[in-house]
Amino acid sequence: MPTDYDNKLANLTFRLGHAAKEDIEACGREIVRLDNLGTPRDLADLMIERGLVSEKQVLEMDRRLELAGVNVPNEHAVIRERREREAAQMSRVELGEIPDEAFGGSPVCSACGAILAEEIIDVRSTDEGAPRLCARCRSERAVKGQIHQGYRIEEKVGEGRLGIVYRARDLKRVENVALKIYPERLFIDNKKLNAFLTAVSASFRITDPHLVAFLHAGRWGRNGFVVTEYVEGETLRSAIDRNTNASLAKRIDALGPMLGDCLEALAKLHDKGHAHEEFRPRKVILSQQDGARLTDWMLPTPRFFKVTPPAIDDYYEPSEDTGRASAQQKDLLALARIAVEVLLGNRPEQIPTEQEMHKTFPRAVVDFIKRVLNAHPSAWPSEAGRLRRELHRLSHLD
Repeated sequence: MPTDYDNKLANLTFRLGHAAKEDIEACGREIVRLDNLGTPRDLADLMIERGLVSEKQVLEMDRRLELAGVNVPNEHAVIRERREREAAQMSRVELGEIPDEAFGGSPVCSACGAILAEEIIDVRSTDEGAPRLCARCRSERAVKGQIHQGYRIEEKVGEGRLGIVYRARDLKRVENVALKIYPERLFIDNKKLNAFLTAVSASFRITDPHLVAFLHAGRWGRNGFVVTEYVEGETLRSAIDRNTNASLAKRIDALGPMLGDCLEALAKLHDKGHAHEEFRPRKVILSQQDGARLTDWMLPTPRFFKVTPPAIDDYYEPSEDTGRASAQQKDLLALARIAVEVLLGNRPEQIPTEQEMHKTFPRAVVDFIKRVLNAHPSAWPSEAGRLRRELHRLSHLD
């Protein structure tokens, strides 16, 4: 039967867009069938054999799952058997006489793992992380020096579930910008791609010192691309993790002002009748000059893309009863729960008991934590003014 690892790997494979849901489910049914026959297999082996994912992708997903506390197999059978074959082949022949088949047969795309035909391998890419790309992956990437609609690609600065971010040069304004390519394959359909670009365009009219401004949106071949201000700095997620072991006073001193900046940015969006809709610590960049800056606002992932937010996001927007909460209230809840994470110094799964909290916090703070972690929307923060007062009180704890 599928193990907990198999289930977690299946969910992560789908969220990252590595394979279609129906193909992953078919592998799950095959695992059950093989188990009934007394020949159990793990999901990773089956997906690699069927060409749904590459070994590289499986090892990367294993690393993520291991960091999340999942019990990951030491080594997968398919990968181990290939390595044993390679070692055996190396012991039988001299270097330079090994046939290509000894190393897995046809080469694969280093980005997605798809099998490549020699005649379509792109070896011209200057992206050292992807020297061999299939036609689809090649169309989803930019090359240093490439110019598109007045933007010259300077360097790759990041990569996430929804695409690659580049530092680019706006040749008209003569300034650096951030350019992100969103692959067509990740959109629900072409209409959603058009809707996404329209939503970005609607954001041009909203400006605030704590919002990373959208500057341009358009097509990159069959894909979409978005240009924003270029902001250097770490994410709020990184800052929270870095301060986990610091004292309560130091955590509040380092992160409290940033939470205040986030609230003011959210309040500006709400006053305009909008919401961030996916406010999370990873959506905030901490700039030394301008404080906290919100990114990707008004662009909720599930509305446009096949991938879904990571499971950890359930903490910031729990599934229970959220249908009765407005998008603005969910923004405020997410911010309040980030404040709770700062107070506790750890993730929500490790919440201390009420008795333990009373040893550290005044009653009013304990009451705030209990309300914010309540599953029912009636207990959550309902308006920015009240949350502003709560955050002010928290920032002045002795």
